[in-house]
Amino acid sequence: MPINTENELRLPDGRRLGYASYGPDDGWPVLFFHGIPGSRHSSHSAGVVGESHGARVIAFDRPGYGLSDPLPGREIHDWPRDVVDALDVLSIERFSVFGYSGGGPFGLATAVAMPERVASIATVSGMGPLDTPEAEARLTREQRFRRFVTAWLSPIVRFRTWQATRSIRRDVGSFLMERAEAAPVEDQMQLERPAINSMMRQDLIASVAQGGGTIAHEMGLMARPWQFDLSQVRAPMQIWHGTHDDVVPLWLAESVASRLPHAETRFLSDLGHLLLLSHMTDIIVQLLESRTEPDLAETAEPDAAATAAD
Repeated sequence: MPINTENELRLPDGRRLGYASYGPDDGWPVLFFHGIPGSRHSSHSAGVVGESHGARVIAFDRPGYGLSDPLPGREIHDWPRDVVDALDVLSIERFSVFGYSGGGPFGLATAVAMPERVASIATVSGMGPLDTPEAEARLTREQRFRRFVTAWLSPIVRFRTWQATRSIRRDVGSFLMERAEAAPVEDQMQLERPAINSMMRQDLIASVAQGGGTIAHEMGLMARPWQFDLSQVRAPMQIWHGTHDDVVPLWLAESVASRLPHAETRFLSDLGHLLLLSHMTDIIVQLLESRTEPDLAETAEPDAAATAAD
């Protein structure tokens, strides 16, 4: 199987964008968007399963992670511009999107910006918006304060992510072990698998290769208004989420689903944040089977990727 996790391409502004690629060049493109923290390495399972089903899985490091140069001040809706430029280099026109955890909003923004090019989308354990009536009703006073701190007090968030970055660099194994101790049983079982543990170590190390500033920045992006309209996602969509997710609670997935009535939900009992590892085949198969051709009557608008931030 063709696998290369150390690729780089140049964007028009000169920045490097690192990416991993799995499967044949003529396979159906599936873009994997990693979480926070994360990197191209978290796509390994998706790449292996995708290749066996005729897909070419491509996982970009977002700016400031892994091999990709930073882009100061970027917003979630800026990401589709990089995707467009990268796909031009790779000669890819249409594709599917797989957004995991904190990569979910970036996948949704891409589907909004490029309705004529995104053939299907899946968000798995995906983050939801925190500036909604549902959030106001669900969050405690302390949680709302933490949301404010995360959104607007970047020095505090940067200090906390610096502490986490130092822990990862000093002993990534201990960092993962602490995470496992607080995780649901199913996630603990996944983290105990040697191959999964090794992949996650590699992923964490790559995610902090340039420090923790990018993690802090993206956490702030999650907590602030997203500045794009979720209801504008037109592609066939699946929302996968574990009922015992201790990282992104189920109600956030429900909030996203309420804004996307055409989306199919897969809320899995007793599973946690790492459900993608036990259900990867089902996710990939549904992502590929749900692809549709673009409706030219609905998408005959100016390229939204170029105007998403206007």
